[in-house]
Amino acid sequence: MIVGTVIAAIALLFPLLVAAVVWISVRTGNQGAYRIHSAGKRLLLSMSGSLDTVAYSPPTTRWRTTGNPFGRLLATAASETPVPTREAVPPIPTPPPRLDPEPFSLASKRFEDQSTLPSSLMSAESETEAIAYLESIESLADQDLGFRQTAVNVICDFLRLSSQRPPREASGLIHFDQHDRGGRSDSVSAAAFGQRILEHHLSPRAQSYWGRVDLCLDGAHLADLRLETAVLGKVSFVGTRFIGSTSFAGATFEEPAFFDRAWFKSTANFTGIRFQTTSQFGGARFDGDVRFDGARFEGHANFNDAEFTGARFDGARFGAAAEFVNGTFKGELRFDSASFLEAAAFASAQFHGITRFDSADFNEIAIFSSISASDYVRFDSVAFEDRAIFRGARFEFVVRFDGARFDRDADYSKAFFGGPVQLTHLQVVGDLNFAASQAASSINLDASRFSGRIDFDRSVLEEPPTFGAARVLSPIAYTGPVLNGTFEVDPAGHGWYRFVPGL
Repeated sequence: MIVGTVIAAIALLFPLLVAAVVWISVRTGNQGAYRIHSAGKRLLLSMSGSLDTVAYSPPTTRWRTTGNPFGRLLATAASETPVPTREAVPPIPTPPPRLDPEPFSLASKRFEDQSTLPSSLMSAESETEAIAYLESIESLADQDLGFRQTAVNVICDFLRLSSQRPPREASGLIHFDQHDRGGRSDSVSAAAFGQRILEHHLSPRAQSYWGRVDLCLDGAHLADLRLETAVLGKVSFVGTRFIGSTSFAGATFEEPAFFDRAWFKSTANFTGIRFQTTSQFGGARFDGDVRFDGARFEGHANFNDAEFTGARFDGARFGAAAEFVNGTFKGELRFDSASFLEAAAFASAQFHGITRFDSADFNEIAIFSSISASDYVRFDSVAFEDRAIFRGARFEFVVRFDGARFDRDADYSKAFFGGPVQLTHLQVVGDLNFAASQAASSINLDASRFSGRIDFDRSVLEEPPTFGAARVLSPIAYTGPVLNGTFEVDPAGHGWYRFVPGL
């Protein structure tokens, strides 16, 4: 009797226990995988597997609920709870560890507000941060044609602003090996790095050429700048300081170029450069030798008030007006074989070194009025196709025009010659005017040919001019107080003139 009662109690409590376990598993998220089976009147609960290795599928087992309230409870719980199966599935792959984005990377950003970029770049607290910023700008410009001018603008602003603020922490300097830009091995600052980006992308010979861009580097400090063979649009270097050697050799400026008040503190190379429009060097200062050999100035060239230490313009071609008014040339100056297709003005220029214009060609008026030359000056074989004006010029030393050709008037009125004047083998089609001039030494006009009038009126000559083997086709005018003698026709009657000293 007792045994039967116990068995009956167990039979009654066991379904309740099973229902409780199922209800707990549902409420707690089912930390294990359970399968509940019904086989006749027996119930079996088993645990196996885990959530990360099993797949879930809707239950396929139906609970018999006839005659058993706990069975109805179990059926309800089973219908609301997905039953996991033991079907094998591939393990979920472990994701790779998350990498922090590259510091200061801007490659994924589109710079819409260009005005904020310079200030953002300048806010970098170290050279490393600024260089990383510049690298990102360079990378984006390499990929986006439309962004390149913006990138150049940002870099130029950075270089200009860097010249106005104290240097950043030196710990950020980076090292280039021989395979990097320029092929040089040295440590560079962020400013130097930005400059090298420009050098690396502005030449058509560059591997990644950014095309023609405009540059504005007014007031910037640039060290050892190399923009050789670069093709540029409008450029402005007003007040820029070029430290170390600078080279624009072979570069092309397709728009106006402004170098007003620029300061080249060492050598500068403009050999073979081409200015397709205006080039402005007004007030520029060249402390080292500068070379414009073979340069082509197709627009107006303005070097007014410029200061040169040593300059060479051999073979240069000026297609429009060329102005060197009030220029100062401290060292040797050469314009050998230079061509001036329009007016050339050197008025009031000062030449303190050897000056040469050998074989130069002046197609239009050449103005050298009021110049001052304290060293040797030579215009051998020069062609003046229009008027040549040396009015009020002051030559302290030897001056030579051997073999020069004057297709129109040559004006030396009010000029001063402190040394010998060599005007041999001249060809003068117009008038030769020495009126009111002064000569402290000889004036040699030997073997020259004059088609126009020769005027020494009111001139003061320490020695009489010589006309040995000269051919003068017009009268010679002279009323000066120093020259004692007269000009006579050559006795042979060939139209030659000679000076006959007075008794």
